[in-house]
Amino acid sequence: MFRKVADLQQENELLISSQNELKYIIWKTTPIVQYILALLEQGENKFLRLVHPLSKEESEALIVACNNRFEGKVNQLLTDYPQLSSDDLLLCCFIRMRIPISCISLLMSKEMDTIYKKKLRVKKKVHFDKVGLTLDEFLFQIW
Repeated sequence: MFRKVADLQQENELLISSQNELKYIIWKTTPIVQYILALLEQGENKFLRLVHPLSKEESEALIVACNNRFEGKVNQLLTDYPQLSSDDLLLCCFIRMRIPISCISLLMSKEMDTIYKKKLRVKKKVHFDKVGLTLDEFLFQIW
C-alpha cells in the first residue's frame, strides 16, 4: 500500500513537471514573447535600436501568455488588486520576464522616468509601499 502511494506521488510530480515544461514551451512559442526574447538575446544595445512599441493587441497577447506561463498569476493579481490597469499588468509581466527598464520604456513607449514612477504607483496600488519590498521582489515572491 505504501509503495503504491509513493509511486502515485512520484507519478504526480512527473506530471506536474511535464505540465510546467509544456507551459514554458507554449509561452516561449507565442509570437510576441519570441519577438521580445529574440531582441533580448541580441543584447540590450541592439534591442534599443530594433524594438518597436507594442500595439494594444501585442500587449494583450503578452499578458495572456504570461498568465498562462505563470499559472494564472496575472489574473490572480487583477482579482486581488482590481484597481490595476492593463498597463500596470503589462509592466508586471515585463518585470517578471526580467526585461530591463530601458527596454520596457521602449516597449511601452514611455520615458524611463515614467516607468520608474509607474512602478511606484503600482507598488502603492498593491499596498506594498510600506513593507520594504520593491515591486520586483513582490512579484517574484508571489509568482
